[in-house]
Amino acid sequence: SGGHPLGVTLLNRCCNAMDANHLPWMPLWYNFVKTHYTVISDITQPLQTLTSAAEQIQAGDLTVHAQVTSGDEIGQLADTFNSMTANLRQTRDDLEDRQQALRQQNKYLNSTAELSERLSAILNIDELLMELVNQLQTQFDYYHVHVYLLDESSNMLVMTAGIGTAGATMKEQGHAIALVIGYKGARRKALVVDDKDYNRSVLVSMLEPLGFEIIIAKNGQEAIEQTKTHQPDMVLMDMIMPIMTGFEATQIIRETPSLQKTVIIGASASAFEKDKERVRLAGCDAFLAKPLRTTELCTIVRGLRLWWSGICDSLI
Repeated sequence: SGGHPLGVTLLNRCCNAMDANHLPWMPLWYNFVKTHYTVISDITQPLQTLTSAAEQIQAGDLTVHAQVTSGDEIGQLADTFNSMTANLRQTRDDLEDRQQALRQQNKYLNSTAELSERLSAILNIDELLMELVNQLQTQFDYYHVHVYLLDESSNMLVMTAGIGTAGATMKEQGHAIALVIGYKGARRKALVVDDKDYNRSVLVSMLEPLGFEIIIAKNGQEAIEQTKTHQPDMVLMDMIMPIMTGFEATQIIRETPSLQKTVIIGASASAFEKDKERVRLAGCDAFLAKPLRTTELCTIVRGLRLWWSGICDSLI
């Protein structure tokens, strides 16, 4: 009987029902009971496994998997049971994800309402912007928060507030983002003239993303040669260089009939009015102060009559 209560009960009853005269039949009765116990055990054990799994699920454990491997109806029932448990588990996980999303959304809504209430009480624009960036960083756990406002020309975004020392420094330096990504039409050539490698690399990094074909010269003499050879649409001329200054090179270029329409922009670290006037008298179309900025450069090259494309499409 293997110790199973049902098997023991059947065997005891069979033995008690027999007297000594029936002892020769004992092996037959034993085999009969054993066979029926095996059949009953094959049924009851999987059912007990399913019952145990159901009780665990009722207690809230959806990780339960009924270990029934038979291929009969009970095995099919176990497969169905396990599939149902998996579906319940997926439904629970989906609900938890949705609840988390709703909690996050409510957090943002509450933070926005609180932020609006705090900001509405501030009248000074600078205090308002600083409070805005501080609250955004605090409420939404951002690493950096900067506020940019569109300038009067609508050609660039100017930083008006920022977090910490870095934000204050960027604001003081007039950090801005150009609202142009390039120009439409035939590709234009730009000659970059500067004796300093770093200055040339800065200008190249500004112009190449805008679509210009870049030509390089390291002094005024090279600038004249490159201008005659390549006929650039625009020359960015450093005014103070060895061998030949930008002033001298500009005057020679202006005396060349085929280069009369070439736009020449004089660049210098000295931005006094007398320096700007001297640059214009040399024949430059515009003056660009160092350190150079993309937004100022894009505004100055209006002589090219390019149609800029970007956030704000405007003819400059």
